[in-house]
Amino acid sequence: MRQWNTIVLLLLAAAAVLLLWKEWRRVPQKRRWLRLWCTVLALAGFGGLAIPVHYTVNKTAMGKALLLTDGYDEDSLQALLKANNGVKIYKWNKGEVVPANIQIIHLLGYGLLPDELQQLPPAQCVFHPATPVAGIGAVSWLPQLTEGNRLQVQGAVTGNANQPLQLLLQMGSTLLDSLTLAPGIRQFTLGTVPRHLGNAVYTLTLLQAKDTLEQQPVAVTVQQAPRLKVLLLASSPDFENKFLAGWLGRNGHTVFIRTAISKEKYHTSFLNTPAVSLDRLNNILLDSIDVCIADAAALQAMPASEITTLQAQVTAKGMGMIIRSDTAYNKTAFYQQPFIVQPSTEVTPQELLLRDENNAVTAALTTTQQSYLQASEWMQPLVQNNQRKSLAAAALLGSGKLVYTTLNNSYSWLLAAHEADYAAYWTGLLQQAARKRETAEQWQVLPALPLVRHAVRLVINAAVPPQIQVGAAAIALAQNPQLPYLYEGSYWPAAAGWQAGIGTHGDTHWWYAYALQDWLNVQRQQRLIATRDFCRLQQNAAVTATQQQPEQQELSPWYAAVVLLLACTVLWIERKLAYT
Repeated sequence: MRQWNTIVLLLLAAAAVLLLWKEWRRVPQKRRWLRLWCTVLALAGFGGLAIPVHYTVNKTAMGKALLLTDGYDEDSLQALLKANNGVKIYKWNKGEVVPANIQIIHLLGYGLLPDELQQLPPAQCVFHPATPVAGIGAVSWLPQLTEGNRLQVQGAVTGNANQPLQLLLQMGSTLLDSLTLAPGIRQFTLGTVPRHLGNAVYTLTLLQAKDTLEQQPVAVTVQQAPRLKVLLLASSPDFENKFLAGWLGRNGHTVFIRTAISKEKYHTSFLNTPAVSLDRLNNILLDSIDVCIADAAALQAMPASEITTLQAQVTAKGMGMIIRSDTAYNKTAFYQQPFIVQPSTEVTPQELLLRDENNAVTAALTTTQQSYLQASEWMQPLVQNNQRKSLAAAALLGSGKLVYTTLNNSYSWLLAAHEADYAAYWTGLLQQAARKRETAEQWQVLPALPLVRHAVRLVINAAVPPQIQVGAAAIALAQNPQLPYLYEGSYWPAAAGWQAGIGTHGDTHWWYAYALQDWLNVQRQQRLIATRDFCRLQQNAAVTATQQQPEQQELSPWYAAVVLLLACTVLWIERKLAYT
């Protein structure tokens, strides 16, 4: 196009020089300036026909539109139609697109998701939200669990003002947990410890009297817990160590047990491993140990050389330690320094709050609680009682972690048939303390509830550029410029259900894509929040933008044709008059 314009301009310039020179020399010379100006206008008109002419205007408004989404109120629609005569209606669910030249969009209903809002033109947005109905408006759980961890489903309901509601967590027809919400109560927490490995879809049901308001899928993947090598050091035989060793062995962990019987005399036993010498702790043995569990008295009685070896393993090589509190207390020891122990004389059954990702609550545990841990900036609480006093906590030490616990009768859970609570407690401590193993890739799927036929963000944490795919589709990844170990790509699942993400080394990372009718009330709440925030930003940005918005417009070629016709007519009349 630019080349065509150049050719036309050169031809017009040459024609102008020739025609103006001829008019200047023409005899008779009456009305010479009229002929010159008409020649210029004729050439300009011809050029306007050959080359489109554009000009800039400042526009202040170009119209309104009504965009209807799911749940819009008919009364609000009629009021807007009455106030805006002739305004056009667009229905999002029917795929109707709002034109780019619209300046004000009245958006009715529950709104749109963030990726859908980006498809709207840059117009001022006025939101007319729908009224939420009774249902589950917010929900969260960890979709990836490790064996022994508790599945905890938390959330809030909407529209719970007049009648009680009941929530059921089920696996198939088996009821795992239930809760009744009194009128006005919004938050809920349900939980269970999965008994399976791999993928499973639980069901969360919301009931009002005998009516089922919602029945939603809760997809969870349970990964096998890593089999650890555990060194158990005891100052004397006791029930806590006996039950702990048995539980570790039954769950496939390798256990080395050393129990003191006199000064530097030990009884040793082994589970899931051949016998080795434990008379002296050395680096050859400890290099293979993931976590060392010891009571404070056993550590107090150990030779200084073994304490030095343990400290070096934790600080330099990342081995974890779990220290069980007792009467022996050495505040200068490396394992004691991050933790300040406070005495207590409470003897009461108490529910314990496990400070993991779920904040799971255990069954009540009757304990002669001799001490608590004083809160400090150096430690992370892991287990607390109802008064938020810490019974177990973790602290970093070099490359490894120290975990300190004041509970010495957790075996009471097993005696009371609360094995799930016992497993959750010790699984949490072991996962916090154990030597960290390098993983090739870590996957994160966003949003938390991926929807079919919507964009899903896949964030990969990897040391080297990964090559991944979902099913048979390869995913293009972009490296994060600020965090170079993060890579991100997008995928649009075509069908609901489990999606197999395949990593660089062929390992499978499962995640679930929910159907469009799943978690409708949660989607509606997300749409309401996203649309409200979007319209607030758009309104602030559009107020100034629409005051004077420059726009390029093309001049109608009819104007050029009229100028050319008039100029040629004048030249023709003048020539007739000159020769009359």
